[in-house]
Amino acid sequence: MRSGTPCRARLTGLPSGVIEDNDLRVGSGTFRRMLLHNEGLVLGRYDARITGRDADPAAPAPRFDPSFAATYGPFSAAMNAYVRGELKFEDDLPYEIITGVGPWNYDSHSSYPSVSGQLASVMRENPYLRLLVLGGLRDLACPIDGIRNSLDHLQLDPAYRGNIAFAEFDSGHMMYVNLPDLRRMQGEMEKFILRY
Repeated sequence: MRSGTPCRARLTGLPSGVIEDNDLRVGSGTFRRMLLHNEGLVLGRYDARITGRDADPAAPAPRFDPSFAATYGPFSAAMNAYVRGELKFEDDLPYEIITGVGPWNYDSHSSYPSVSGQLASVMRENPYLRLLVLGGLRDLACPIDGIRNSLDHLQLDPAYRGNIAFAEFDSGHMMYVNLPDLRRMQGEMEKFILRY
């Protein structure tokens, strides 16, 4: 057993063997598949509070995202009702909730997309730019600690670091699907706007 494996197992909840088999670098798909594997459940990518049952327990990663499946239908219906009913916009094109927005620039220190360089540049050029980062603790698509790490390593003068504010929520990527987080998000946004 490698040094650090018992600690990683304790901190992640994963069996030591999973951590060893992944060379101490467990990807989010493996984590989603293996954390509740003994219960036959997979975690949601957008919101790890939502679980589901995948048909192939031997697959290396979940074949679907239970949190996306739980929100896709209601979001599609609400958007179509709003666009067609309230806005009176008629078109045969389907409303796409998630589409390809690549190509992404992946950070050299992680496996996540990064716009850190562009953000630092814009903040240096505009010292009045303020940034509010809203992040869900159960977000496995854009983990809040990955975002914090990227922002902590911005090539930015310390005088501008006070322009960055954080608010963390109990839910996942779409914190507004959890009513207490929606209310708190509104308060955080109001506080941010009124502060400046």
